[in-house]
Order: sequence, then C-alpha cells, then structure tokens
Amino acid sequence: MVYVIDDDANVRRSLELLLRSYELRCTSFNTGKEFLEQYSGSQQGVVILDLKMADMDAKDFLQALRDYGNGIPVIGITANIESNMRQYCRDLGVKSIMSKPVDSKALMDIIRYYK
Repeated sequence: MVYVIDDDANVRRSLELLLRSYELRCTSFNTGKEFLEQYSGSQQGVVILDLKMADMDAKDFLQALRDYGNGIPVIGITANIESNMRQYCRDLGVKSIMSKPVDSKALMDIIRYYK
C-alpha cells in the first residue's frame, strides 16, 4: 500500500494515477492529520508526503509518525526545501526527498526498493 499525503488535489490525483498504472494500491489524504487519525502503526507500505502543507508541518507529522515506532518508509516531495529542513527530515526517517514535479521513474524505483 502506498499512502499519498498532499494538500494539492491535482498532485494527489496525478500520483494516484501513476501508482495505479503500476498496479499499486494507494490511499490518499488531504492532510497529515487525516492520515494519522486512521493510522494504527501496524500498516505496512510506503508514505509519500508533501513536506510543505498548511495543516501540519513535516516536523510535527514525522515526529508523530516516529512515535508509532514501526518505521514505515517516508518519501518526501516538495517544490522547495531549505537545507536544514532536509537534514531534519532525514533525521526523522525520511528515506528520500524529491522535488516537484516528481520524476515518475525515480519515484517508482524508490517505492519498489522500500516496498
């Protein structure tokens, strides 16, 4: 399962189409809070996370996810990230950070690696 978390509906839709074209199951969320409300900590898969969302910043989301302790892989996507944020995200377990627009082939390679 691939969990897509992005507050931009167009980005969510395009990622859903991409994932389904590779026959991957996916579920999308508009906010990090929506995902965390349904996440039990036992689900397996990969999270694709927009690192710049209005409802919850990446630091808060990643810390909350880390508190669950299962280490679900997170792939961060963003249009712009500061260098100190990049290191902070890596420290909290983000496996890869990609720039928007996302390179489809590179994203699929990363998902396959962690899946």
